[in-house]
Amino acid sequence: DTDLINESLEKLFRFDGKVGPQIMQSGKITTMVDDIAQMLLKELQQNKSVWLITFEDDEGNTFTEPPSSTPFDSVCAAILRVLSLVMGYQAKRNAPLLSARSDVNQDRDINYLLVAAMKELGDEAAMASASVFEAIMVSRENLDLLNDDIGFCLRIIDYFTTMVAKTCGVADAAQKIALTKNPLKKSTIDEIKFVSTRKLSVVALDRVSCIYDMLKRVLEASNVAREAFRRTGG
Repeated sequence: DTDLINESLEKLFRFDGKVGPQIMQSGKITTMVDDIAQMLLKELQQNKSVWLITFEDDEGNTFTEPPSSTPFDSVCAAILRVLSLVMGYQAKRNAPLLSARSDVNQDRDINYLLVAAMKELGDEAAMASASVFEAIMVSRENLDLLNDDIGFCLRIIDYFTTMVAKTCGVADAAQKIALTKNPLKKSTIDEIKFVSTRKLSVVALDRVSCIYDMLKRVLEASNVAREAFRRTGG
């Protein structure tokens, strides 16, 4: 039912360029999308343990290996397609959209859904999440807000690259190099071994590639985005 509702909303938004903004100005569409997203997040929290694989590193950090597909992908993608239209419109009106929350309600936040689609759901949902990020950033003209948007996406990349580095034993190898007196000496380099702690997640690498491809399109389309990317250290 949720999938059908979102399909209807998506068609309505794309039918007439004037219809979408008028509906969104009333605030009703935002409330409706929020309510549907809350339903999905509740179901996701109750069921994700079925497909998620998590592991801890030596420092106690927990990582989740993203799956290639889940039962929630199609409905999540449908919600996010509508959300990309809504948030693209809000971005033009300089609304702050992408920011991490640390309060008790953060797991019911729209941003949490976007991150969950990247980290905990399958490829279809992840691609839809990236489309929301793209819709927001290509609509932006405010440099400070773009800094926040791009920083939000780069933190997701950091999460996955840290996971991959831990999996491949990069941290242990780096520590050995740091403790070596002559790190550039050939014999020293030959002694350094990268010992994998678990099988490398190809899906995690695909997610990094997905976000970078999205950012590339944004940077090609927006001079302001290029400046924000430079400022955020991208």
